[in-house]
Amino acid sequence: GARVVIVDFDVHHGNGTEAIVQNLVPQDVVHETKFDYGQMLVKQVCYKPWLDHLDGDNVMFVSTHGYAPRGPAQFYPGSGMTCGITENAVADERVGQPAASSRLYEDQVRPPKIINLGLGRSSAAEWREGMQTQILPQIAAFRPDIVFISAGFDAHTCDVLNHGFVSIDEKDYDWVTQQLLKIANTSAQGRVVSVLEGGYRIQGGLASPFANSVAAHVRRLVYAPDDKWDPEVEAAAYSRWLRMGVQPPLPGSGVEGAVAAAPAEEEEGSGMRRTKRQRTAVDYVALAKQMDEEKAALKARARAE
Repeated sequence: GARVVIVDFDVHHGNGTEAIVQNLVPQDVVHETKFDYGQMLVKQVCYKPWLDHLDGDNVMFVSTHGYAPRGPAQFYPGSGMTCGITENAVADERVGQPAASSRLYEDQVRPPKIINLGLGRSSAAEWREGMQTQILPQIAAFRPDIVFISAGFDAHTCDVLNHGFVSIDEKDYDWVTQQLLKIANTSAQGRVVSVLEGGYRIQGGLASPFANSVAAHVRRLVYAPDDKWDPEVEAAAYSRWLRMGVQPPLPGSGVEGAVAAAPAEEEEGSGMRRTKRQRTAVDYVALAKQMDEEKAALKARARAE
């Protein structure tokens, strides 16, 4: 069957999607009903395949999100402890383990691949490190036939509803979109479906963090790269990003070589060099006009097709 990967980068754990994926293998589900004189427990096996017993081999789910366990400092929904990143990782919940009572299936149904990257009050560097060194290589090795993206933009560093969890920005959304498109080019003939999730910092209209993040994501989808995902090339670009503290230049963005050409100065007593780049003012009226023109061009292209 077709191999499907679902990537959720909303700031909240994709627990609903994960539950659907978990049900591709039989699971023991216990329903509890409390009475004044006691309680009643009803145990049943839940199994909801999509196609057949081979679903587990053909489905991967990935969620990157903020995580704080249940308790006074819980970050909603309190699930999604890091798992699937390393061989010895342990999840805080059952992930893809067949129910013990389902003897009919235990030798036939294999669990799907589920990866959770749960981050605290972190930085873009930590998020990218998890994506670049652990998650993206596993998605590429899975060789999906189609990539589904649950695109949530509430992890933006300016979105106050995330309480400082994850803390990335539109450059990171652009980067991860590009990475997933390259993987899709490698094994899925470029097939990608993206669905909008969260994002609540809308103050500022077209200049808001939400608008900028959506624009970065959609623009990358429209002007998708043609090249395929190469682990060595991407690892080298990531290393440059870490050294320079800036986003790796994107093909066709017009900034190739700009980092190398930028003058650098040494911070006194630190032994570190920092890049000095000239910042230009943003013309938001022109930006809005450009977005309208691109939208009109897309509609014209769709009518012509």
